[in-house]
Amino acid sequence: MSKIGFKKIDEEILKQIEVLQSTSFYNQFNEKLSYLDEFQQKLVNIGLNTLFLVIPIIATFIIFLSNYSLKSEIDVKEQIIVEINKVQDKQKEVNSLKRSVVSRDKISSESDFTSTIKKDLTAKGIEDKKISFENYEEVKSTKNIRKSKGRVNFKSFTNSDLNNLLSVLLSKSKFKANKIQINRESSGEFIKGFVELINFSGK
Repeated sequence: MSKIGFKKIDEEILKQIEVLQSTSFYNQFNEKLSYLDEFQQKLVNIGLNTLFLVIPIIATFIIFLSNYSLKSEIDVKEQIIVEINKVQDKQKEVNSLKRSVVSRDKISSESDFTSTIKKDLTAKGIEDKKISFENYEEVKSTKNIRKSKGRVNFKSFTNSDLNNLLSVLLSKSKFKANKIQINRESSGEFIKGFVELINFSGK
């Protein structure tokens, strides 16, 4: 405890003593004390001095306990805030990772798989007759995420078509390419092949 704190306690005790001395009780006490012999007066004085010595110690101890309890409570609350911030930061990381991996389209069937890809490829000007689908399968499912895979076959593709295919599927639709095979068609003008895709979508 600081010197200022002790000073305030002493001042308060002195103030209470002055109040006590101004009361009729104090005067009556002094009057009764005068009837005692010297030894008895000494005992009473020792008792009173001890009492006035103990009171500041008890007051100091109570204030110390109060301050310690308050500090402990503040430390606990600060630790809780730190842990909450850690959880929030982790949640932000998870959400960011989820946005980068999980498809914006919910794919729960082969129909969803084919219609999602056709829609995106049509927007890029790729004709339906140049692509076909096979081997769709739901691989794994958790409470919130569904993992599926399937194959997209393509033919009569130009290099530009292939670039558009991969751009749409891997970037826009967030499919993951598990395997790619590309061959030159017999005419030498176009390419054909397939892309095995993995998809993560929300439920």
